[in-house]
Amino acid sequence: NLGLQTPEEKVPSSEGKVKETMHNDFWDHLKEQLTATPPDFSCALELLKEIKEILLSLLLPRQNRLRSEIEEALDMELIKQEAEHGALDVPYLSKYILNMMTLLCAPVRDEAVQKLENITDPVRLLRCETHADPQNLLQPQPGKGEPDTGHSHRLG
Repeated sequence: NLGLQTPEEKVPSSEGKVKETMHNDFWDHLKEQLTATPPDFSCALELLKEIKEILLSLLLPRQNRLRSEIEEALDMELIKQEAEHGALDVPYLSKYILNMMTLLCAPVRDEAVQKLENITDPVRLLRCETHADPQNLLQPQPGKGEPDTGHSHRLG
């Protein structure tokens, strides 16, 4: 095969189409929730919870200081209360998550994270953060057994 695709390979499967439609519907629903008056943060809170869990799962056992910092910065009870009172600071949370991704990412992946920093629309940013998948950005490089989280120049 010279890299040519058969007609069947070019057409997305019906399962793929359904998955893509559901994915797009979720993001459209999230945008509607966040732009409603008053905003509904329920989906955004679930996404933040998942991102927090991913970040925590990437830490090594000895990284207690970072674990505590993430637990404090992404305290879901506090974030939920802030959302209920209209005081949720989405830009701060986004910036914090991006900074943590940069800190934990292998240096070769910095460019992918830096591209996210230019996005100001919260829905688009959450979509990109989850599409970029911090776990994906932190996957071990070939020949390594664990995510690149132990860089002394990054962790100080």
